[in-house]
Amino acid sequence: MSNLKPEDILGQNIRECRRNKGFSGSDLASIICCSQQHISRIESGSVRLNVSQIKYIADCLDTKVDSLIFGIGFQYEGLDNINLGKFYYF
Repeated sequence: MSNLKPEDILGQNIRECRRNKGFSGSDLASIICCSQQHISRIESGSVRLNVSQIKYIADCLDTKVDSLIFGIGFQYEGLDNINLGKFYYF
C-alpha cells in the first residue's frame, strides 16, 4: 500500500491517462475548459476533486472512473458503495 494521499494517487493516474492518450496538459485544459496551470495542480495533488469532477475528467479522457481512482483504498470495496449525491473529495 502506498503512503501517498488520495489526491496524489488521483493526480498521477490522471497524468498517466492523459499521456497515454497523447494529450499535453494544455490539450486536456482546453478539453475541460480550464487553465494548463489548473491541470498541473490537479496532477500534482494540489487540488482536491469531487466525484462529479473526476467523472467529467474521465469522460473527457474517454476512460472509466475506476482507472483514475485505481490505488485509492476505498475503491477495493467497490464503487457501488459510493453515494453520488454526497461530495467526496480526493
